[in-house]
Amino acid sequence: MREFEIRMSLKTKIALLITLSMSVLLALHGMLSFLSAKDMLIDNLNNKFGMLSRQMAISAEYAQNGFDVAQQSMDDKLKFASQAAQSRLPKRIDDVSNEQLAALVEEMDISSITLFGEANGGIESLRASNPKDIGIRATDREIWDGALQELLGRQQVTDADGQTHRYYWTSAFANKTSVVAKNERWGFYNDGSTDYLLNLFIQESSFVKLKSQMSPEAIFERQMKSVEGLMEFTVFNPLTIRQLVNVEELDNAMFQPLDNHPIRYGTYVYRNGQDFANIAKAWESGAQVTDITRALGRNILKSYIPLQTNPPYVLAIVYDYDIVERELNVRMMADFKRFGILLLLLFAVSYLLAGFLLNPIKRLLRGVEEIAKGNFGETVHVGRRDELGQLTERFNLLSTNLLNTMSELNQKNEDALHVAFHDSLTGLYNRLAFQRELARRIHEEGTSPFYLAFIDVDRFKNANDLYGHGMGDALLQEIAARISDMLPSDAIAYRMGGDEFIVILSGTDEEQTLAYAKSLLARLARPFAWEGNAFKTTVSIGISSYPADGRSEDVLVSSADVAMFKAKQQGGNAYTLFNRKMQEELQRRIVIETGLRVALEQKQFSLVYQPLVDLQSGRIVSNEALIRWTHPELGFVSPVEFIAIAEETGIIGDIGLWTLQEACRQTKNWQRKGRRQLGVAVNLSGKQFLEPDLVANVRAVLESTRLDPSCLTLEITENVAIYNEDIVIQTLKELKALGIRIALDDFGTGYSSLSYLARFPMDVLKIDKSFVQNENEDEKEIVKTIIAMAHSLKLRVTAEGVETQQQLAYLRQESCDVLQGYLLSKPRPAADWTEAFIKNYDPLRPDFETVVKPEAQ
Repeated sequence: MREFEIRMSLKTKIALLITLSMSVLLALHGMLSFLSAKDMLIDNLNNKFGMLSRQMAISAEYAQNGFDVAQQSMDDKLKFASQAAQSRLPKRIDDVSNEQLAALVEEMDISSITLFGEANGGIESLRASNPKDIGIRATDREIWDGALQELLGRQQVTDADGQTHRYYWTSAFANKTSVVAKNERWGFYNDGSTDYLLNLFIQESSFVKLKSQMSPEAIFERQMKSVEGLMEFTVFNPLTIRQLVNVEELDNAMFQPLDNHPIRYGTYVYRNGQDFANIAKAWESGAQVTDITRALGRNILKSYIPLQTNPPYVLAIVYDYDIVERELNVRMMADFKRFGILLLLLFAVSYLLAGFLLNPIKRLLRGVEEIAKGNFGETVHVGRRDELGQLTERFNLLSTNLLNTMSELNQKNEDALHVAFHDSLTGLYNRLAFQRELARRIHEEGTSPFYLAFIDVDRFKNANDLYGHGMGDALLQEIAARISDMLPSDAIAYRMGGDEFIVILSGTDEEQTLAYAKSLLARLARPFAWEGNAFKTTVSIGISSYPADGRSEDVLVSSADVAMFKAKQQGGNAYTLFNRKMQEELQRRIVIETGLRVALEQKQFSLVYQPLVDLQSGRIVSNEALIRWTHPELGFVSPVEFIAIAEETGIIGDIGLWTLQEACRQTKNWQRKGRRQLGVAVNLSGKQFLEPDLVANVRAVLESTRLDPSCLTLEITENVAIYNEDIVIQTLKELKALGIRIALDDFGTGYSSLSYLARFPMDVLKIDKSFVQNENEDEKEIVKTIIAMAHSLKLRVTAEGVETQQQLAYLRQESCDVLQGYLLSKPRPAADWTEAFIKNYDPLRPDFETVVKPEAQ
């Protein structure tokens, strides 16, 4: 069924839908017609039955009148015959013989003559034309006894109604009873001239003939012959329908009183349990009652009709209901044939109509199929102005719009693809394009070896911060142009982001690749012009090869990155080919990077403290907290090594916060033990300084450790200070607002600027140890100048890396404020300083080393 539905055309479906809808309506109409026809047939039958009942009522009335006339005629005949017989017979009963009576019966054309007289103490028959009738006693008939006594004694009889009958009397039961299988009449006569009662009996054939012609039975029998299906009629007496009827015997004949008889006319063969209830309902309501039921294994329709007679009767007519059903079936079959022809015509018309309506839709469907194939702009013409014509116009407009839209989308898609895979600043392919191309090459079977050249601009960040982003963008564009100009035929250049570029070199060997790197360094080292000024920059290049240096994207790029980093360690403007030693360094870097992620949680970090000694008092005024890390596999890892990695991976923030928390906590602990003015200095990395929640974190540490803010000094480098002037100034002001001190660390090693020192809210200037430890007179002059400049700016000066007495003497001579270095003490764990701080020893005293524990790393 599902396959049939899928393959069926829409035109056929519409035709079927219309046909099925009409079928439902026609079926409902047929059902209603069937029920209407059934009701109509039953109503017609009831009408016929009503007419028949009226005929039956009239027939019963006419029959009763006829019977009364016939009975009156018989009474007159009996009376005249009795007078004639008396005149022919002797006056004494003893003189009359039975033979004489028999002869008289033949002569007078009557049925019998019986003479009653007194005998045996009563009245009984003494002579009879039929000897069998002799011996009948009047007492055997209660109604006779009194009447015969009166007629024999007084020659008259008074009946129950008070009427007096002189000489002649016909018995009361003859008027009020019906005799079984006979139509007879009796009469008694005595005018007082005889000693006996003359009893004549007559049976009239004319009465039987009248009954056969005029009785209700005769009428119904004729109706049964003319009306098909009539099966039975019964005239019920509704008053006695449930009563038993007494049967009386007279002269060896059985009689039933008519007034008590439940069935007046007809037969009662098709009996039903609802008959009595329906007869009572019809009689009481005066309306016809119809019942469809079964009797004797047949379906019958039984109609109960009250007759307007006296006494009242109910006529029950039984009709063969199978005839009704056959008629209904015939009509229903005829309707089915008409419906079938009508449905076929309807389907044909619907099919043609659907075709007329759907032809434009077929054209539209073909147009849609063309659009689905990508043939945008396809138009359809149907030549109609109705809704389908309007739909076609909209389709054509849609198709045209789709053509225009797809053209625009294709162009935008090309533009989007270009944007997605190209760098907007330089026009080179971007990181995403590089990742796709590198993955394709690595996972493609039969890939030939190739090289990656990882290019990073030396000190680009400093230049970008110094001269602005405009100069930085121009520099990147010039570098990208020069790289593109020098690309070999099978090479592809990518900008990875920031100041990083990668070139994929295919079809070259190691010698050719190194030659390309060398020539690229020379080309990129040439000065370039920007806003009338000439700028010179260099790059560092790291080279890795596939598959020798990595069989995955990450490893291959990391190898090139490690090689580039090695080139930077050589001072920049160099290229380095990745080797196994670098692989080991890379592996160590991976171990360090992985270890840093769990070092805090596993409490692998610790702090050591190097004192800062006031040169005038010789006392320890503060400590610089320095972090140390003992790796479970690598052992001691230098801060110079792991801090750089922590900054690159973003872990430096958590490490720096822990360092600050621990240093403040320990310093507060020493203050509680007596060194109340002891301070602590903590280094901030560049990335940590630029974190947006730095000030909030410092405030939270001070509050949790309860350390006086004036005891905390945060050290930043020059590179941080010149990164972004507005951000640096704002952050420094917020930190100073907390009450802490700010120190500029390693002064003289970066892009030093006096203007920064004037504008930035600094407290301390720390001279880098490279100046302090150099004995050259020029370097000493630099130290002298720095101290003087700092004092002029009201900054305190701390000299780092003091290791000799000569250095100490020179710094004392130039009025340096604070000293720090191995001459005073190497960095030591907190436990080694506790006793010295408690005893408040001067580090310059001879016995100072005796109160501290052996030096720590």
